Amino acid sequence: MLLRMDNHHQRSATILISRNNIDKIETINKPIAGTGVIHIALIKGLESPNLAVYLKEPSTITKAFGIKKVGSILLVKVDKVKNFIEAFEN
Repeated sequence: MLLRMDNHHQRSATILISRNNIDKIETINKPIAGTGVIHIALIKGLESPNLAVYLKEPSTITKAFGIKKVGSILLVKVDKVKNFIEAFEN
């Protein structure tokens, strides 16, 4: 599975994750805090995540400007959450 997160015509992250490494995907109303949580956004304060992707094993994520982070929960903003979850489940 390849997730490419774009924000205002700039790529904020490119994430390559094996579908087998995804434990679950949940909708969220507010950000989750804690160790291993990576908020995928170009600028954190400008957008609130609406989806949490839980990984079975931590992955290294390369964010904007080449910044690398390791985590097991990815917080993302998806425009069409229902469509994204349905596409993942099929």
